[in-house]
Amino acid sequence: MLSRDEIINIKDCKITAVEIPEWGGTVYLHKWNGKDRSLFLRESIRKNDDGAGVNWDTLFDNQVLVVALSLSDENGAKLFSTSPEDLEILSLKDGNVIQMLYEKSLILNGLAQKSLEEAAKN
Repeated sequence: MLSRDEIINIKDCKITAVEIPEWGGTVYLHKWNGKDRSLFLRESIRKNDDGAGVNWDTLFDNQVLVVALSLSDENGAKLFSTSPEDLEILSLKDGNVIQMLYEKSLILNGLAQKSLEEAAKN
């Protein structure tokens, strides 16, 4: 059985490199911890007039949030916070790059349709 200290010291947040030609380099995405995953789910699924579901009015904002939660250095240290200032900075970047990083982040975190389908096969 794992001890408390062993669990605390496990490095279980995978990091993956992504080449961004538009930015002239490589960025790193890290797999979210439970707190980040909860924040994403809370912000992405909102009550609307039709009940619970995706809030399409804030879809790009949610993509930026995912990117902010995911961008890190090669050691997994976050590059951005979810502060309004950092989200605004990222929202001004190339929308195609944000979309691509969003999709890769969802796959990394097992939240993309492709990832969910693969998990269902196992």
